Amino acid sequence: MSVTTTYENIAMIVGIEAAQIIVSEFGGTELYIPHVDNLKNDHKLIGSLGIDTAKRLCHYWHGQVLNVPLNKKAEIVKRNQQIIALAKSGECPNRLATKFALHVRTIRKIIEKDIRDRANAVYARNQFSLFD
Repeated sequence: MSVTTTYENIAMIVGIEAAQIIVSEFGGTELYIPHVDNLKNDHKLIGSLGIDTAKRLCHYWHGQVLNVPLNKKAEIVKRNQQIIALAKSGECPNRLATKFALHVRTIRKIIEKDIRDRANAVYARNQFSLFD
């Protein structure tokens, strides 16, 4: 049986670090999860995750084929943080667009969203509650 899961589900079972390893090494593939008793020391899960984490994964999804997600959302968040940091350091949007293989309008939207988010955070901090 094939099981489609999310990054969050995997992280709930094995932890965030192990989920990141699974997604980076097996993302976009179908990964057979053996029964704990059939897990050998040379299995790729043990090599990637270690024995305890591999056993935990096998205990939960044993005998199933896991459709490992790509977790593009986390990659996009990380990329956007890099873009924002470079923009704050003075890098021009055209160079950022070339560097990240994005359209300059996309770069501007990422920067504008960051500015809006920071402004909203300041506003929320300074906003008085009606019932305080």
